[in-house]
Amino acid sequence: MNYLKGKSVYLAGPISDVSDDGVGWREMITPRMAKFGLHVEDPTKKTINGIGEVKDDKDYFRKLAMEHKFDELKEAFWPIVRKDLRCVDKADFIIAVYDPHAKMCGTIDELRIEKVKRNPF
Repeated sequence: MNYLKGKSVYLAGPISDVSDDGVGWREMITPRMAKFGLHVEDPTKKTINGIGEVKDDKDYFRKLAMEHKFDELKEAFWPIVRKDLRCVDKADFIIAVYDPHAKMCGTIDELRIEKVKRNPF
């Protein structure tokens, strides 16, 4: 039971294409992980320079995409991508939710990076 104490877990799963921004399952599982003494990295809780991936920020990124302001979108969103991938790099393990009905752009990258990091073959 103490094996997990102090370890880090990253919660990967869809954010952009789900109605609750992927917050629900993460909020449900986080207290359970805390009971094991785990440090939980939740991408719906973090912000970079005051910008995150959920709620109004998600709407802002969508607006930039719809207006074809791709340079602005990249500049604003790239730090978030880097933070997500850094969390993946630091995590001892990942819990990922797969929803076959949701687009999972970032999640796919996070899991692919993790596989290469752990086992390049």
